[in-house]
Amino acid sequence: MAALFVLAAIPSFAEENAPMHFFARLIPPRQDFPETMTATEQKIMGEHFAYLKQLTQEKRVIMAGPCLEPVFGAVILASGSLEEARTIMSNDPSVAQGVNTFEIQPMILSLLAHNVPAHRYPKEQSGKVIQKSITVPVSAHDAWTAWTSAEGIKSFLPIQVSIDLKVGGKYEWLFSEDAPEGQRGSEDCLILSYIPDKMLSFEWNAPPQYADQRRQRTIVVILFEEREPGQTTIDFTHHGFGVGEEWDKVHAYFENAWGSVLTRYAESVTKK
Repeated sequence: MAALFVLAAIPSFAEENAPMHFFARLIPPRQDFPETMTATEQKIMGEHFAYLKQLTQEKRVIMAGPCLEPVFGAVILASGSLEEARTIMSNDPSVAQGVNTFEIQPMILSLLAHNVPAHRYPKEQSGKVIQKSITVPVSAHDAWTAWTSAEGIKSFLPIQVSIDLKVGGKYEWLFSEDAPEGQRGSEDCLILSYIPDKMLSFEWNAPPQYADQRRQRTIVVILFEEREPGQTTIDFTHHGFGVGEEWDKVHAYFENAWGSVLTRYAESVTKK
């Protein structure tokens, strides 16, 4: 009965432009691996773990881990094609340096439990907050729409935008499409909550020059209040920064950056 249930769920995943999924089986060099790993193999397997961890953070690897009896490595990838998935696996340090081989096949990922990794947000937070406020000559509806739609963002910033307006939907500003994947902008940031014409909250990440901090998310909350017809106050808050010198630099970066963004938005609606 379980098999029939999974098969019945398959059609719901035939969404347009949905990523394809692939199951890769990493095959170890010998039956008593990893107990008999050499020092060189241990180093390579450490590189292998770091490689898959980065791909997991980029959502190109959905899950990965060792299977026992028999021993092999299981990896589920989200990719645009079988060729791309093969390239990802071929570039795995354990494969590229001759420790493991692999087999790969397409699969349909019918069921997946939602899981928010503990490391997605800084465990220790500094309490530092960025707060900005502007008043613009538009209705609350128009102001809210400008921040919750790709067309709205692009009306004041020359960037590519991907917004899926739902809780858990994408909220991505791509500042540099030519940059490597994962370094183009607010990739993998999600909408946390919203109230039409009143509030929007979403995740945000650090710029690429702060690689360690970029792996985690901070939170932006924007409130919209039309205090009189055609005059809306936008209260902007960015919080959830971690602790340490590099996180302090990220905070300082956004203290300046968000001021510039809000100024550009205000100028764009004032000119209309």
